[in-house]
This record gives sequence, C-alpha cells and structure tokens, in this order.
Amino acid sequence: MLRRRPFWRTVSTIVVVGLLGLTPLSATASDDTEGADETMGGVQVLSLDQCSNAFFCLWSNTGYTGTFTQTASTSPAGVNSTTARSVWNRTGKAVRVYSGTGGTGSSICYAPNARSGTISITSRSIVVQSGTSC
Repeated sequence: MLRRRPFWRTVSTIVVVGLLGLTPLSATASDDTEGADETMGGVQVLSLDQCSNAFFCLWSNTGYTGTFTQTASTSPAGVNSTTARSVWNRTGKAVRVYSGTGGTGSSICYAPNARSGTISITSRSIVVQSGTSC
C-alpha cells in the first residue's frame, strides 16, 4: 500500500526549495547607505559601519568613502582630510566643522543625527558643542 504525503507537506517542501534557489550570492547595500568603502570581487563593504555611536564622522569622498575621521572631542580636533564630502553626526550634540585649524575660520553646524553623503565643505577642525542646537 502506498502512503501519500499530506498536501501541506508537499507544498511546504516546494516553497523551501524554491526559496533556497533565490538566495542572493553577493551582499548588496541598502538604499540609505549611499556608498561603499571598498570593493572585493563585486561585493561592497559599507563604510557607514566605521562611524561609531557617539562620534562625529566625516569622509573625504561622497557616499561615505575615502579617508575617514571620527571624533567626540569638545576641543578642536584636527581632520585627516581638508575637504569633507560625507558626514554623519552620531554624537547627540551639535557639531561645528571649521575651515581653519584650532576651531578658527568659517564653520558649519550639524544637528544631532544629521547625515549627508553628498556635500563639499572645507574641514580642518571639528568641535562637539555642549548643547544640541546649532
């Protein structure tokens, strides 16, 4: 006598096998990350992961790539690159980016959680402010 498999078991087996066939073979970036840090065989590693919580981060290239600098300093901190093209403020405080060293020159202020992957600002020093408003 032949035993028949229950209908639901057959359907679930087909669904699982079908889903396994659709598993992606490479990693992809989510839309809000806007870029990659490095490329290895077509797989992109996101550089947003570099930016630690409670830090202000900037990159020399758009899309959060290039030379990376992060700080949480309330004193003027120097920058590895003189032009920032991507920034992310994860400090919870307002942050000023100055065109001159030592917190001098013109500045632009970033509110907490502000993030841009496509800017171009002169950045020679950074100061985390004591409050949250610019």
